[in-house]
Amino acid sequence: MTTMHADPLNGIGFRFTTVAGRHEVTGRIIPWHDRQRITRKTRVYVSISAEDVPLPIPPLFAEDGETPNDAAWAAYNRAEVRVMRTRLREAHAVMRAAGYAPDGSYAFSRKAGCGCGCSPGFILNGKIRAPQQHRGADNQPVEVWIS
Repeated sequence: MTTMHADPLNGIGFRFTTVAGRHEVTGRIIPWHDRQRITRKTRVYVSISAEDVPLPIPPLFAEDGETPNDAAWAAYNRAEVRVMRTRLREAHAVMRAAGYAPDGSYAFSRKAGCGCGCSPGFILNGKIRAPQQHRGADNQPVEVWIS
């Protein structure tokens, strides 16, 4: 059985980790002034490293040195997203066990956090329901980081 420590962050978010340390999940309620600029939907960012992806990082160009290596990069990106989805599913179960119940589905977006594509992540098409002791995050847009 997984046990975890959860604590509200001064009424603006939440943080919890599993005892085994497999996941650290931090959430922050998106302030109203940011909602107009960013979004009204919850964003989830998943941190992974190159070692987590089962493929080697491909070179930028094919063997001729001029042709972009698009097919290899597309395969690598798909593998990277599969790893992020796996970590998201594991963290989703941990969040639910901690009382933060995400309701809805997740859609991957390369531009989840920024229009330039520097912060890919998942957009929750639904709400996060907070536990009784931290109703400040209930049904509000939240930014969640999983590492």
